[in-house]
Amino acid sequence: MTGDGELATGGAARPGAGVLAAALLAAALLGLHLTNPEEGAWYGRYETAHYVNAVAHPLGGGLTVDMATGDSAPAPVGVDPHYGYRLLPALVVRALPAPPPLGFVLLDYACLFGAAWLLYRILVAERIRAGLALLCALLFLSFPASTKWMLFYSAGPDPLYLLLLHAGYRCIQLRRWAPLALVLLAGTFTKETAWLLWPVALATAVPPPPPGRLRDWRPWNAWRGWRAGLRDPRALVIVPSAVAFGVVRHAWPADASGTTSTFAGSPWVYSFGADIALNLRRLAASSTMGPHVLPQLVEPPAAVFIVYGLVAVVLVAHARRSAAVLLAHPPLLVYLLVSLAASVAGSVDLERCMLYHALPVLYVFAQVVQEEWAFYGWGPVAAALLAGQVLLSDWPRWHLLTYERTYFAHYMAPPEALRQALRLAAAALTFWTVRRWWVRWRATPGGARVPRAR
Repeated sequence: MTGDGELATGGAARPGAGVLAAALLAAALLGLHLTNPEEGAWYGRYETAHYVNAVAHPLGGGLTVDMATGDSAPAPVGVDPHYGYRLLPALVVRALPAPPPLGFVLLDYACLFGAAWLLYRILVAERIRAGLALLCALLFLSFPASTKWMLFYSAGPDPLYLLLLHAGYRCIQLRRWAPLALVLLAGTFTKETAWLLWPVALATAVPPPPPGRLRDWRPWNAWRGWRAGLRDPRALVIVPSAVAFGVVRHAWPADASGTTSTFAGSPWVYSFGADIALNLRRLAASSTMGPHVLPQLVEPPAAVFIVYGLVAVVLVAHARRSAAVLLAHPPLLVYLLVSLAASVAGSVDLERCMLYHALPVLYVFAQVVQEEWAFYGWGPVAAALLAGQVLLSDWPRWHLLTYERTYFAHYMAPPEALRQALRLAAAALTFWTVRRWWVRWRATPGGARVPRAR
């Protein structure tokens, strides 16, 4: 969608740009594979044990998992109330002519490629330059604590979930509601939070705020009258998923007695409500980043900077413009808000969730960079930003467990937290200094330096 609510029909991409983009994305995935010797190291451990078990016993095989050690053991037949209905990845692997370990790896790479390709197409359709859109898709595959960790687990639903998120937004972008309903249905049995695409679809009816008159914006006026809403296809795309969700859970009810996970021997049954309440309460608890000094409330913003790195620095440097870009695109604003809220409420390792929000983050980044291309396209700046982002990425990190407690905010010790903060502060200060110098230099005839205002 464009800023004025019209359908985005696509940016100007040269013939063959798509083929080149696909080839470079495939090469990036090959690089992930070659620099990830621990790929599949936790296959069948922790929660992935349920997904591996579902290949042979969908909606039927009992399993007890010790979430403290990652070990699992057979148990009486029962459907796990949390993991047991996330069947789609296991069913796809079951249909592949390959053993499950290889099948999950192949599915993960195919889904990551598809998600990156769809991100590229979405950005091009939003009139982002093809080269810049490709750069964002490559960044998507290289962010730390994200793609390599998905491949480290291997059997999780996250790569397919990312593919469905991007496919769903592409449907929303093109206003194709029937395909979106199918994406939501697939998401229902991959990761239930795919339903968050529904409010994103509803947000396409919301006009952007009037320029310079944010206080006069009344987004809720776009949906007046429940009868009109029931006739709108955007409001109905969730119906097939909700019906299927209810039917399957009624026909195969959850039976936690056969799938009770444990923490060091103590029974534990996952509960959405209890987990959300626990995660919200812990935000006020002490953080390992600064025991008895910092609350865990600092961990979500820390995770943003750890994963997005210099992308986050650029967005903060252009905070007003970044906010204006999001406000001009209500669907992307809703996407970011609901996705972030779900991650904070439902997860502890927030770095692993950052790719869920990458689409709106990278769109805003691309829009800002495109508008400021005279600066970001300048060779020294572009080279420095790219080199810095590569160093912050997962590319140099071959053994992920070595880095778990150094770039996961929830486990980070105070010395490492301080080092991370100083590195980001130095990067931000350097960036800000260079940009101010560049602005003064450009504003002077002949490129002479402008004296500092007194």
